Amino acid sequence: MAFASQWAQNFQKDSNYISSNPLIQNEKSFRESLWNDAKHTLEISVGIPSFRVVFANILFSLTQRPITDQEEIGLDGLLEQDLAHIFLENATAGTLPSSTNTDASLHELENRDTFDLLFWLGVMFDTQIAAMHQRPPVVSDEDSQKASDSVWKTSPFGATEPSLDLDGFSLSSTHANMAFFHEEAAEILSDAAPVKVLLWRRITQLQTLIYRDAEPELIEGGIQKALLVYRHWNNAYNIFILNCVSNHAALPPRVQSWYVVLAAHWHLGAMLLADVIENIDQTNLSLEHQRQSRNVIQFSGSLKRDNASAVATLAQCSIYEDETMKPHPSQFHDSLNDAAFLTEPFTVLLIHSFSKSGYIFLENLQTSLGSVHCGSSGSFDQFRQGCETCIRALLCLGRKSDMASLVARGLSNKLNSKLKPELTSESNLDMGYIAGMEDYSWASDPAFNLTTFQTTNNDFWM
Repeated sequence: MAFASQWAQNFQKDSNYISSNPLIQNEKSFRESLWNDAKHTLEISVGIPSFRVVFANILFSLTQRPITDQEEIGLDGLLEQDLAHIFLENATAGTLPSSTNTDASLHELENRDTFDLLFWLGVMFDTQIAAMHQRPPVVSDEDSQKASDSVWKTSPFGATEPSLDLDGFSLSSTHANMAFFHEEAAEILSDAAPVKVLLWRRITQLQTLIYRDAEPELIEGGIQKALLVYRHWNNAYNIFILNCVSNHAALPPRVQSWYVVLAAHWHLGAMLLADVIENIDQTNLSLEHQRQSRNVIQFSGSLKRDNASAVATLAQCSIYEDETMKPHPSQFHDSLNDAAFLTEPFTVLLIHSFSKSGYIFLENLQTSLGSVHCGSSGSFDQFRQGCETCIRALLCLGRKSDMASLVARGLSNKLNSKLKPELTSESNLDMGYIAGMEDYSWASDPAFNLTTFQTTNNDFWM
């Protein structure tokens, strides 16, 4: 109920109406009560060997905590205060079964498949949370490769079950140079999902090497492994995603939602990877020759800018301004029909994706102030509009997340502070302007090149 209540908000665009309407205030109080009750129940259930408890912990880790404090807190502060990762850790640690104490029903084929899906779900969320919080994943690489085997080794069918190896996904179904066909969309998106998780896993591996003070050769090897995954995505899936963006209005609502959320996760992973590589190079932890090469081409900055641009494009095409473009009520609940990304259950990932992109635009906006390209059609306006689009997306998420609302307000204030010295007061950002601002297409902007690193190397799984 705490999880589902996130989508039950009686939302109105007028913020004054929200703060004064007693119904909305009662809903907020109700959601806060549900969240606290769920938290208490899960705390006293720690240690109970139950898959229901495991799944409840996973669901609750996806549930946004109601925030009553109106003090402005940055995204990093909000993530530090977020308790979701604790419940996800309880879930993923509890999903690793003992080989000496397993329920006999687990050896039934249907139950085994359910276990594998639940385990994969936990590993996927754990990997992404670990990368965001810069901590090792609860389920290590070694555990992910042997956990399933420990359960199924006494299989009554006598078959050897494959382990859940994060590095072992088959390349046989990869779609290179794929054309855009509706009937292929589900297959392609299913194909791309583990590649997204693999990139995030490579990030956690790099972070672990840093914590362990590994030799530069090992760290450089970790960087190259991560970049091989990045290249593979660009070669195999980037054209498909760009086609989805170009044909967004013609796609079935479920495909719209699926590709937008998947791509937003991917681009956030790429931006986090750029941060890690930048930190490694700035602290001289990498090999000198490769470090100098990356510095010459401003590698990390370009990687961040390209992927922030892609996120802004996703946000722009996802928010339905025209009522006729919204999905039919039979497709989704009406609380989901204002934006394709509102179906995402793991809200914090989208908050982080839109917020990080917005701050990258802010940084580049500041740099562009001294550029000869400033002007009505120059990079300054592009970065400003990119930031505004990310704020719009955060405000849209704000109808089910207090965290998103606070981050949107903080980002808006920072953008206004940068605009004031350069623009008249009439040009300052306000929420009403964002709600009605004209669309801008970054997908066609030559300043943002999403096709970098287009070499193919099938050794990226190693």
